[in-house]
Amino acid sequence: MKIRKSYYKTIGKHIIVWTLAFALFNFLREYGQEIVRDVKEVDDFDLTKRIIFQTLLGLVSGFLFGTYAYWFHRFKFPKISFGKVIFIGALGYSLVIFLFIIIAFWSFANVFKADIDPEVVKNYFVSGQAWVLIIFCFLIGFLIEFVEEIDKKFGPGNLLKMLSGKFYRPKQEERVFMFLDMRSSTTVAEWLGHIRYSKLIQDCFKDISVVVAHNAQIYQYVGDEAVLTWSKKSKNFRYKDCIDAYYAFAKRLEDRKEHYCKKYGLLPEFKAGVHSGIVTVAEVGEIKREIAYHGDTINTAARIQAQCNTYKENLLVSEDVVKNLDSEQDWDIEEKGIVMLKGKTNKIKIYSIN
Repeated sequence: MKIRKSYYKTIGKHIIVWTLAFALFNFLREYGQEIVRDVKEVDDFDLTKRIIFQTLLGLVSGFLFGTYAYWFHRFKFPKISFGKVIFIGALGYSLVIFLFIIIAFWSFANVFKADIDPEVVKNYFVSGQAWVLIIFCFLIGFLIEFVEEIDKKFGPGNLLKMLSGKFYRPKQEERVFMFLDMRSSTTVAEWLGHIRYSKLIQDCFKDISVVVAHNAQIYQYVGDEAVLTWSKKSKNFRYKDCIDAYYAFAKRLEDRKEHYCKKYGLLPEFKAGVHSGIVTVAEVGEIKREIAYHGDTINTAARIQAQCNTYKENLLVSEDVVKNLDSEQDWDIEEKGIVMLKGKTNKIKIYSIN
């Protein structure tokens, strides 16, 4: 269901983008041609047909491009540069439209039995009309992939928020934060060495993408630590997603145990602390901008995660999280006690969840 929903969302987005793109293509092609049409006494019916054709082309190509983009972004690329991913993605759009042109001519000739002279097809390419369309699709595809990659860098949806200036002035939000930290990271780093340890972190944080299926946003990476967050205003938000996300990540690592043990000689293990509450969100920075969260909620989540070693637990959560969980879930929730967290004046009750 989640795959189907994201697929239709991608299709819909591309249909809108490409319908507008081909409307722009038609505008650029026809702009300033009014005088030429008046001189040649050309009927506006030809222009109407071209507009209808460009609209249909936008709808059909939007569906095709959307399908391509969906599977392209699900493909796990080997470690290649940011620029290469964008270029390969854009090249794919050109290939799709090229195949579409070929299949369209073939369909009209063989399926619809239209009388198409082979010279017409040849002239369509020789005259440059097809190549203009292919290059146009490459450029728009390049722009789409560039925006997609930048959006990933800032976090899904944050680019649009920054462009709109939503967080230019600080605002308060209710959020859940999870701090994930690798166990025995110092020992592992000394054993593997800096380069292999960095590759291990890269692999782990590539696998952490599974949390997106549980509505998590990856706020930031700090060394071997990842910070996840959930907006309580989100219509799909459920507290159980915060717990499911952690165990989905743990399962992903376990499923790839052979890979990690073969490549690094160990299976990485992460501990986590979760807390919910009010935070302030604002766009910060001038040379390098980002959306940042501030407040006691974040500090508390980090402090709870630090207690995992003390209690020998992988996942600790605050009372605020536990009391909002669905009691029907098959979880083993155990109260660990009321503790005074470092840097805080008030004690807080924490729980383990297994």
